[in-house]
Amino acid sequence: PAAEAARRGHAAEAAPAADDALPFDPDESAGKVTRATSIVCTIGPASEAKPRLREVLEAGMNIMRLNLSHGDHEEQGARIRNLREIMAERRAERISGVAFGQDIAAIAMDLKGPEIRTGTIGGSDYEKAAVAAGQPFRLYTDEAMRARGSAEGVFVDHAPLAAAVGPGDAIFIDDAELELEVVSAAAAAGVIECVAKNAASLGGKKGVNVPGVALAELPVVLPKDERDLRWAVEQRLDMVFASFVRSADDVREIRRVLADAGEHGESMLVISKMENEQCVGNLDEILAESDGLMVARGDLAIEVPYQTVPMLQELMVERAREFGKPAIVATQMLDSMQKAPRPTRAEANDVYCAVQQGATGVMTSGETANGRYAQKTVRTMEELCHAGEERLARRDTHFERTLESIGEMYGFFDDEEEGE
Repeated sequence: PAAEAARRGHAAEAAPAADDALPFDPDESAGKVTRATSIVCTIGPASEAKPRLREVLEAGMNIMRLNLSHGDHEEQGARIRNLREIMAERRAERISGVAFGQDIAAIAMDLKGPEIRTGTIGGSDYEKAAVAAGQPFRLYTDEAMRARGSAEGVFVDHAPLAAAVGPGDAIFIDDAELELEVVSAAAAAGVIECVAKNAASLGGKKGVNVPGVALAELPVVLPKDERDLRWAVEQRLDMVFASFVRSADDVREIRRVLADAGEHGESMLVISKMENEQCVGNLDEILAESDGLMVARGDLAIEVPYQTVPMLQELMVERAREFGKPAIVATQMLDSMQKAPRPTRAEANDVYCAVQQGATGVMTSGETANGRYAQKTVRTMEELCHAGEERLARRDTHFERTLESIGEMYGFFDDEEEGE
């Protein structure tokens, strides 16, 4: 079955037949999904209301991602309730014979993990500030500044940062949307004076990367993460996306917290996010301990030379397939669709190539969490996944027939035939 093949990481085995004209047949039993590649959708303010969330589900969402770096348990809990109510309604419609398309999705929680993030802008997770190129910009480690971010500066939640950086060091915020150069740092005051290297629209609770600077290592499960993991078990979620995993020990620690939180925690899947230099060297041990991996290209492209990310993506997906475990490719796959109704050609190629490489899942982030075209984004991603899978099916059939013909031409199979 397609789902089983996808779990094994063999999208080609589960791809639709090359002659299929449609991604699904409306006349078949409603809800049958022929697509092998899962679509993971981050749900946020733009898609959390029931009508919008229903559209995203019906368009092809297989896994709902809740980013616990944003929002609180009440806000995320409302999204869970909405999805479960929609799925119950869809089941009733299915029984009545009036529904077709996607009607069930798993729920994943994305941990904040051992990463550095900014505080909020004006006390809101969703307010933004315009930063101009060349302007002075401050980073504060004082907790009193956590909710007081502005265009002049923001809080960062790693107190030792001011002692670790020095003049000339680069600090990247929000997947390098904003690059800062350190001018000076006062550890005692908890203030880092910087200059903005580019203009950016900066939101709240964004990731902070300081490549090439030795920072005090954070535990994989911080107090907030432990609370979030226990909450996930209470909510009976299906899986955890573990951020900034560095080793197999990190995965084991997350499993320990899940198991301690309740019986359901023992059955939850742990998908390790590959987004730092340490994970590259420990890839095999992480895969052995995890239920799958995510190629989280946003932070990865800052923590390692960006030109190596395409190669690392291919390597990680291939290794996951060899381990028989799923691999999700994430970050900016259809990013322009936050504001535009169609993807760029490069984005379309990105999704297609991920499927061609054997990824068992692709993910949306801001496209569905905050974008104007959430439903259309998912439909576009589904079309691209189908195109990639169809090509895989045709290519594999072509190679099988070619090898068979060459074998017969040169007598490779003669001994085998004689022995039958």
